[in-house]
Amino acid sequence: MITRNTANKILEGFFGRQGNFSLASSCYIGLSTTTPDAAGSNFSEPSSSSGYARVMLGTQGQSNTYVMDAAVNGSICNTSNIIFFPEATASWGTVTHFGLFSSKTGGTPILWGALSSSISIPSGYIPIFRAGALTVSLQ
Repeated sequence: MITRNTANKILEGFFGRQGNFSLASSCYIGLSTTTPDAAGSNFSEPSSSSGYARVMLGTQGQSNTYVMDAAVNGSICNTSNIIFFPEATASWGTVTHFGLFSSKTGGTPILWGALSSSISIPSGYIPIFRAGALTVSLQ
């Protein structure tokens, strides 16, 4: 689900109310143990003290950082790349959702979605999105 803030920026960009249509210069993916809401709140990430960190999916204009392939027909996918999270040094709990953010920490939540199945992440586990497993659509 696109957050209200993102929806507002897209609409303002389409209707000429925003000169700079960029939502973020970089995009990061994070994991949540709770269900976020339309405002982008209630996104509960595992603790950084347990080895957790968001993962960069790309920086505008730096093709060597691109994890997602080019968008086609309103969808973008990690067709060619595996997305690796850091190794858990302690339990991350059960993650149920993912979110995209404008920065590695804090930042603006851009959108969120449910994982196809929840994942319990114990110490020593390295969560991944296999190539082709993450698709984001604006349809």
